[in-house]
This record gives sequence, C-alpha cells and structure tokens, in this order.
Amino acid sequence: MPKLYDDQLFDIPIYTYKSELHRKNRSFDIKNYKAFFNVVELSFGKFSELKDNVRLSDNKIALFLDWNKEFLDETANFFPVYVQPALLPMYRGYGAITEQFLRGVSVSGITFYIPSDITDAGDILYQREIRIDFEDYPEDFIRKVCGEVLSTIKTIDLSNCKRFSQRQELSFSLGRIRKRDAIIDFRSDALSVYNHIRGFSRPFFGAFCFYEGERIVIWRGKPERWQGVYGEPGEVLKVTDDGIEVACGNGTVILTEMEKTVDIKKSFVFNKYMNVFVN
Repeated sequence: MPKLYDDQLFDIPIYTYKSELHRKNRSFDIKNYKAFFNVVELSFGKFSELKDNVRLSDNKIALFLDWNKEFLDETANFFPVYVQPALLPMYRGYGAITEQFLRGVSVSGITFYIPSDITDAGDILYQREIRIDFEDYPEDFIRKVCGEVLSTIKTIDLSNCKRFSQRQELSFSLGRIRKRDAIIDFRSDALSVYNHIRGFSRPFFGAFCFYEGERIVIWRGKPERWQGVYGEPGEVLKVTDDGIEVACGNGTVILTEMEKTVDIKKSFVFNKYMNVFVN
C-alpha cells in the first residue's frame, strides 16, 4: 500500500479479507490508506460465494492482498495471476521468504504464475531477479518485491505472456513456519545465527531465546566475529550501547534489537537450564 501510494496508483481496486480474517496477526494494516483507494473487504470464502462483491471491468487490473490461495474456483470470470516472492520452482509454499533468509540466499526474485491444483506449481508467465543484500531483512526484501510487482503490472501485459511449465525436478515445497521453529540455536556458527534472526524478523513473529526463564524476541543482530570459540554457545560476552555480544558455536553475534528491555548480565548463557537443548 505505501508503494501504491508513492506511485499514486489510486485507480487500482484493492480486494482483501476483513481485518479479523487475515491469516497473520502482523498483516499490514490498511486502514490509514482507505481514504485514498477503492478497498473492498470480503468475508472468507471462495469466489463463487463472493463474486457479487467483485466487480472488474474489461482491461482492469485489481490486486488481491493477503489472500487465501483457495479463493479462486471455476466460476472466476477474470484472468488470475499469482505472485510468489521467489524464483519458482524453488521455494514453493508459505514460508518462502523466511526459508530464503535462513539459507542465506543472495539472488532471489518474483514469479508471476497461473494458479493450479498444486500449490505454486502453475505455469510461469514472468520472472525477475531481486537481490537480497547482506544487511537486508524481510521488510527490505518485501519492499523490493512490491516495487517489482507494481513495475511489472504497469509495463507488461501478463495475459499475453508465453507460459512455461515449471521443472518439477527442481521444485521443493515448504511447510508453514511455526513459532517454535524460531528458537535461536546458538550452537550454530555466527552467520547461521544471524540469518536465523533475519529470517524470522518483521513482519514475522521474531526469533527468540530464553533469559532467566523469560522468552525474549530478537528482532535484529549482526555477526561480530566470524570464527573462533569465545565461550559457551549462548554466553553473554559483552554488553555495550551497540548491543549484546553472544558466543556462538563458531564466532559471535551482536544482538542489536530486542522486543523487551531486560537487564542482560555478562556471563549469562541464553537458553541454559530451559530443557531446550540436551547436552
């Protein structure tokens, strides 16, 4: 929505679920933009049940935001195109953004494709590479994706693009990311810990660890020392104005933004005595 606003694309109708039906409690809040756009909020259901509320004229582009991929059915009377924030056929599924950060992907992209019975497996219409810089977080990547989506729909008629079947031998699908997957394993090397923090950062629920029995969400961090053993994994080595340096299995990271303000003490070991890890 901010990108649409910046580009003054006020004539593109927006369809989305009612706010209480959005799939993520961190889904973008569009109420501040309703005065500028034609926003239609629909109840949960398939297109056949809601089609009377969807009015699209010929040659009109509309955006469906935060949408359930089961929405479309055989009664849809327009040309639907889905967008995946990855270069399909790799990274199918809901967890595509997080998984790419966890794996340290540097060259990602967007894929415009036709819906099919298998999730994210439809014919590809158009793809474009997008770089994930080393200091990027999911929020940064999503901004780049939104920019490329709007640039594409303004300049390319996707309905006339040649279709290409996906190479199934290169495909893999991702399960839904759950909160328990976000726990930080400081026994990993510093780069892996950094990528883990990035992958679960906003707009997702955040990577976390335990401090004195309390669950602490870590939003931002950075590698400090790439190699070497500097303490027990999870041990607090230094507390400064720049952040909290923590030992990893190999190297160290600095935790620069946490959800809660707590008095972190030097020499404390995150996740210790929580029965999280078994020695």
